[in-house]
Amino acid sequence: MRVWVLGAEGLVGRALVAALRSAKVDCVATGKAECPITSQESVFSYMEKHRPTHIVNAAAYTDVDCAESNKALAFAVNAEGPELLGRVAKQGGVALMHLSSDYVFGLDCKQPCREEERGLPSGVYATSKWEGELRLRSVYDSACIVRTSWVFGSSGKNFLSILPNLLKTREEIEVDAVQQGRPTYVKDLARALIYLLSAQGTFHFANEGVCSRYVFAQALADVMKNQGVHTARIVPSYQNKGAGRPVYSVLDTAKIAGAFGCPPRFWKDTLIEIVL
Repeated sequence: MRVWVLGAEGLVGRALVAALRSAKVDCVATGKAECPITSQESVFSYMEKHRPTHIVNAAAYTDVDCAESNKALAFAVNAEGPELLGRVAKQGGVALMHLSSDYVFGLDCKQPCREEERGLPSGVYATSKWEGELRLRSVYDSACIVRTSWVFGSSGKNFLSILPNLLKTREEIEVDAVQQGRPTYVKDLARALIYLLSAQGTFHFANEGVCSRYVFAQALADVMKNQGVHTARIVPSYQNKGAGRPVYSVLDTAKIAGAFGCPPRFWKDTLIEIVL
């Protein structure tokens, strides 16, 4: 087995490469500079040179707000890229896993979304991710698509990942208290991706439990205080700023819990790992 991880410079890509190497799985990894997912020549050339048995696409354009003014780039990376990888993987007889997002279900969800439900995306980012799923399925229906949500870790650049530093360095921070979702600890996600490397179909993965970012921040602050760290005052915000974001975006993970034989860890139980 040889696994090719695209998007290796990102939060999920880095965690997956580390987990694969820890598990003694042969892997090769590329960032957008070495092998841009939008370049057919680069993808085919890398595939021919390294001959992986599995491909994991962790590359994505993830800036929800900037996507609104960078539609062409968002669609090139999030929609055309997965289609290209699907064609390459099918031609080479290679297993392909593609990471997608809870945002594909749109703004009006009222209950946890299951894998088989159709996407109703709103906004450029969400629409590009849904289009990527559709294009991939159209060229390679044996691929594995893994949707996840609110991914965080100790080295990421998104809000949940930089929260520990914000809590340590500021006197006060304002945190959204409206949106509800399921946080996903990146190391738990990486382990799940390894488990699903040869799977087909669509799966959801997120840690157990639903919360707002405000509740997440409060829980993280409590963990930090227990470690003797002074933390900022946390102020709830009730305004949904920037591009439209779902108020309730919760993934149903019963399918993967059945595959694992148990549900994923509760999100609060993972926080100590990004504090230490």
